[in-house]
Amino acid sequence: MKSLTLYLKFISIYLKCRLEYRVAFILDILMPIFSYSINYLTIWIILNRFSSIRGWDFNQIMFLYTINLFSYGLAGIIFYTPMRSLDSLVKKGDFDMFLTKPMNPFLHLINRQFEHIFIGHLILSSIVFLICLGNLNITWSVLKVIWLIFVLFGATLIQGAFMIITGSLSFFYTNSTSVASSILNSLRGFIDYPISIYNKGLKILLTFILPYGFISFYPSKYFLNKSNDEIFHYLFQYATPIVGILLFILSYKVWLLGVNNYKSTGS
Repeated sequence: MKSLTLYLKFISIYLKCRLEYRVAFILDILMPIFSYSINYLTIWIILNRFSSIRGWDFNQIMFLYTINLFSYGLAGIIFYTPMRSLDSLVKKGDFDMFLTKPMNPFLHLINRQFEHIFIGHLILSSIVFLICLGNLNITWSVLKVIWLIFVLFGATLIQGAFMIITGSLSFFYTNSTSVASSILNSLRGFIDYPISIYNKGLKILLTFILPYGFISFYPSKYFLNKSNDEIFHYLFQYATPIVGILLFILSYKVWLLGVNNYKSTGS
């Protein structure tokens, strides 16, 4: 709770500083909105031509894509910049200061950096989500709303875990974060569409090895009642929170291994 309070105070200070340059702040948020709007437009063009992809229509794929984008934005606000900065901190030996403070180095790193650009991801995905709700035949209940919150929580943990793992590679290999992030972002692009359209190898990769499928595909199957699109066990559609927690714990273990492997440039 103390760490959360500290983090919220940091965000407040950070936003006050950024808002001194309002135009730049607004442009930073608008850039991803424009960029991802093009992605939505691309999906619309494809679905306008083919009507559906393996039984998934435009609004259903929008729903799937929006869960991915929202969870990525939420994770990016918290983890993206701290993890991307690790490469430079380790190379210059500046990570030493996180080890000399009376605070968990992981929480210290997270608390001192915040990425407002990802607010644009949240705004756009929220708007599209509301539009989708009006076009989808989903019967909402209190339990479904609660489950959606759990799904977004789990999906955010999965997105954040991959950011932490790629950042932690800096402790082992210099200049590795950018390469690893590029590879994982390319793989994350596969879940813009239902993973049931891919070959078996990719389905296995996106389910058991790099479980991106649990971010949006499997939970979307539950909300959209896609029981006719099974590729593995039907219980996978309920596994997102569990996968998120387990993967996040694994990512933190990788972080701890990296910290133990860290050698100061001054040592």
